[in-house]
Amino acid sequence: MINIKQLKYFITCADAGSFSEAASVLYTTQSSVSKVIRALEEEMQASLFIRNPHGISLTQNGKQAYAYASRVLENVEAMAELSAVCLLYTSDAADEEDSV
Repeated sequence: MINIKQLKYFITCADAGSFSEAASVLYTTQSSVSKVIRALEEEMQASLFIRNPHGISLTQNGKQAYAYASRVLENVEAMAELSAVCLLYTSDAADEEDSV
C-alpha cells in the first residue's frame, strides 16, 4: 500500500530534479530515497522517473502521479491543520469546564 512518506519523497524528488538533492532536502541519504522511490514504483507497477546522468525527470506516468500525490499531500496537511484546530477547541472546552 502506498504511504505518505513515499508520496513526500516522490514529490520532493520531482521538485528537486535529482535523488541526491532530494535526500539533502529530506535530511536522509540518496540510498534511502532511491529505496523509497523504487518501492513506490513497484507498488504502482510503473516507472515514475527517467533517470539520466544529469538528474531525473518525470515520465508520463510520473506526471499523472505527481498531480494526484500533490492533492493527497495537500489534503493530509489540511487534515493536520484541522486536527490542530480541533485539539485547540477541545483544550479550550476542557479549560472552561474546569473553571465552572
